[in-house]
Amino acid sequence: MTEFIQEAHLEILENHLDLATICPKVMIGLGTPRASIRVVQSAKDAPERLLQPATGKDVTSDFEKFATTLAPLLSEMDGAILKSRSPSCGIYGIKRYHRMEENQWSMNGPGLFPQMLKDLCPDLVLE
Repeated sequence: MTEFIQEAHLEILENHLDLATICPKVMIGLGTPRASIRVVQSAKDAPERLLQPATGKDVTSDFEKFATTLAPLLSEMDGAILKSRSPSCGIYGIKRYHRMEENQWSMNGPGLFPQMLKDLCPDLVLE
């Protein structure tokens, strides 16, 4: 599926799928362009947070509210195609920082939004 998505043009996908374009960052009011956000986990057992270093803002609850609002719509869909390498939407290899202002990271994992979607819609295919 990943190769098809990467190599296909939008027109080809539209011939086979009903598409809805949604950007969680825009939907929670971050707009474009925007300061970057990152996944921060201050300790091994601490909850992961989505933080915006430039503003000091914690947008975790905003993403949680949006995911909860979106879940009923997603339950009618077969899948979601998410932005790779995005701290909010990436499915794999997203860096975990120990502090918002640090540039050192120690582990990788999924972005927080895909994890929220999986918790709310476990049968949803994410790519």
